[in-house]
Amino acid sequence: MGVATVCAHNMSGAVITGAFVMAAVGALYVLQKRESDYGKIFLKVGVVAGLISCIAQIFPTGDLHGKYMARHQPVAVAGMEGLFRSEKGAPIVLMGQPDVEAQRIDNPLAVNKVLSFLIYGTGAAEVKGLDEYPRDQWPSNLPLLFYSYHIMAGLGTYFAGLMVVAGFLLWRKKLYTERWILWPILLSFPLPYIANTAGWMTSGSRLETESGERSRRMS
Repeated sequence: MGVATVCAHNMSGAVITGAFVMAAVGALYVLQKRESDYGKIFLKVGVVAGLISCIAQIFPTGDLHGKYMARHQPVAVAGMEGLFRSEKGAPIVLMGQPDVEAQRIDNPLAVNKVLSFLIYGTGAAEVKGLDEYPRDQWPSNLPLLFYSYHIMAGLGTYFAGLMVVAGFLLWRKKLYTERWILWPILLSFPLPYIANTAGWMTSGSRLETESGERSRRMS
């Protein structure tokens, strides 16, 4: 299950990248009124592929992968979420700055109970924090893990929202004439590359933590 969900999550990220590039080229053509027939095809294919892959990126692949990690790599999940202390009804932190020495998130923008619900299906569940583990088992660069994960997740949410709106306008046959949506599609083409890079940085930090845990078990 773990390998399959990781593979599907990665592949959907690759499709999102290609879909956004294709849609951006189509948006450019339509905005410039150049090769508009090709532009409309590029837009349609890019938006449809982008919408499907964005949904798959969040559910089921992202959801299953997150729950798998919560079972098998809880210390990495705590680091990604900036959860320093175990908590029932754990909030999900949308924005903030991790202070490792003080073991807290500065200036947090959080939504209560959402993290518990996403992992365990109930807002009352307890999510283990970093305080449950020795300091030498924490991710070696916790701020990097926290920021890279939140950049990836934040951009993924933006991608899904943009593609839902674009897909709705395509269905209503208004996509090709609404410049207010064509410009965000055009300007968003580099963002999937940033999201994928942030995702691999998250994965690298997470795998480093997993490797350290295995080494300690073998010693």
